[in-house]
Amino acid sequence: MFQARLPHSGLLVRPLDARDVDGLATSLFSDPEVAKTLVHDVSTVERQRRCAEGWWKYGGIDSPDSNWSTLNIGTWAILDDSAGDGAPRLVGTRGFGLDSGLPEGAIETYVAIARPYWGRRISGDSSRLLTNYLFSQTEADGVYTNIWPLLNPRSEAVQRRLGFTHWGRTPVGTSHSKARMAYIRDFELWRADRIAQPDGKDVLNEVAIKLGQLAAEGMHGEREAIEMLEARLSPALRHDDAMAQTIRQGVADGFRNPGWKTYRLTRDDWSRQVLSD
Repeated sequence: MFQARLPHSGLLVRPLDARDVDGLATSLFSDPEVAKTLVHDVSTVERQRRCAEGWWKYGGIDSPDSNWSTLNIGTWAILDDSAGDGAPRLVGTRGFGLDSGLPEGAIETYVAIARPYWGRRISGDSSRLLTNYLFSQTEADGVYTNIWPLLNPRSEAVQRRLGFTHWGRTPVGTSHSKARMAYIRDFELWRADRIAQPDGKDVLNEVAIKLGQLAAEGMHGEREAIEMLEARLSPALRHDDAMAQTIRQGVADGFRNPGWKTYRLTRDDWSRQVLSD
């Protein structure tokens, strides 16, 4: 079984398996700051567990229904085994799979990293390592990644450094069902429920942008998005002019930026990059 170490962090990378379900639930899906970039509603412990089991089923190497059986690649666990106790802790994942919103033959990659491990070059290092594995083991024409516009500029910068180029916009609705898009909306409204102070403006702005993007794809109206968010805030915050303006501006910004920004790295681009290194 292929496994390797990431060069800067020294973390272990190996195919995801059933042992990792608990780590997915507790290290990744339980943190709203990590889960906000994923396409799930993980607002309860039960949903966190269900989504973790779903990720294993979709991409675990020992799952009978996973991508390994059809694509020869799936989801990878990123593990910290520095404690030396024989019980490595899952601190991230990088997955590869099909996306109906992308061209035929395209493989999408996605990553989630536990917050204490941010800033350790894990996203870029795991992308390089596993993209090389992907192109050596499959006939994929290119690797694509979807990023929420306006919300994740650091991720966009990482993709450009890795050689990905902006390919275009991919509507969320071409990749996911209405039910799955409703999970996004419900999770974002849950995040709004948790805002207790005016210093939660940054979270409110993120939530408003997401709901504006979904409004542009027909999940609800633009005005309805504003009303849903206003209803979730406490009365004191609801009547705070700065918070009200954050909602209106965020929804408007999101409405003008529907779908994901999609970046692509082709096999030819990768070959040229490898030769130049």
